Amino acid sequence: MVAIACSRGTSGQDPPPPTPPPAAATDAPVEPAAGGTDLGECTRVTFAASVPVAEASGAVFLADGTILVVSDSGNDGAYVVIDAGDGHVVESGKLPLGASDGASRADDIEGLSRVGTKIWGLTSSGWVRAWERRADGPGFTLVVPAYRIDDEDACAVDTVNCGNNYEGLCLAPTAAAAAALGGCVGYAASKATGDLVCLVADGDRWRADPARRLHVSNPEALADCDVAADGTIWTGDNLFGRNAVHRIAGGAIVATGHLGEGFPEVITVGPDGRIYRFSDMGGAPSRVAVHDCAKRAQGGGGR
Repeated sequence: MVAIACSRGTSGQDPPPPTPPPAAATDAPVEPAAGGTDLGECTRVTFAASVPVAEASGAVFLADGTILVVSDSGNDGAYVVIDAGDGHVVESGKLPLGASDGASRADDIEGLSRVGTKIWGLTSSGWVRAWERRADGPGFTLVVPAYRIDDEDACAVDTVNCGNNYEGLCLAPTAAAAAALGGCVGYAASKATGDLVCLVADGDRWRADPARRLHVSNPEALADCDVAADGTIWTGDNLFGRNAVHRIAGGAIVATGHLGEGFPEVITVGPDGRIYRFSDMGGAPSRVAVHDCAKRAQGGGGR
């Protein structure tokens, strides 16, 4: 793995994809580190072929073992909750987005992660919210309104694909997992640079430390990340990165495979080590691929 720093983005609405930089060592496709292996023989698990939500862009295991899957921009926070065993839908609705500072229009939720009772969501423009399960029935309550993870980032709350163009969020689900991350409490996955940007605790919130990064993929390929209970990091590339899945430990890639179908934008790893990939094909439904690999995560599911 290579730690790098890069310049901050500027605000804008739907900018064109960046021009790839000249080839350099840090921009080369990342392969397993010395001594690393592939993920082993991965078996496709019988599961629903799709979920009835448009453009799946984030997913997280909830405390009851079900999976929350949220849609991409233009869908007002639409979500489904599915059974982790076979994918059948147990609930659907819309996440409340809030109304201050244009937050009601900021529905480009690209990453979900859970710590305790809070489900955190990150937009591509670098704004974070948190929800909790309603105590009086299905649905969610907004408990932390939208705020910037990086105060020096100029992206407005309702812009999309701006600046770092964050595509994923992965917070350590346990204290032990956080201890394994070398001072970071998790990461935000930047599609623009292919980096995992370190997140640190700021009271009961999270802030980016942009100078601390792990370079894991090429620009425009990195799609999501997850942190298992033991601090193992998982990342998933989209089709531009050949659907690569990396297992990262100690800051280095130790195993790589190619899992998912369509244009996978989401990765989440279950407590049993199964790897779930949800695809954003530009509409509904969203395709799903679930794999059981010979070399599994040691208890994920918290995100």
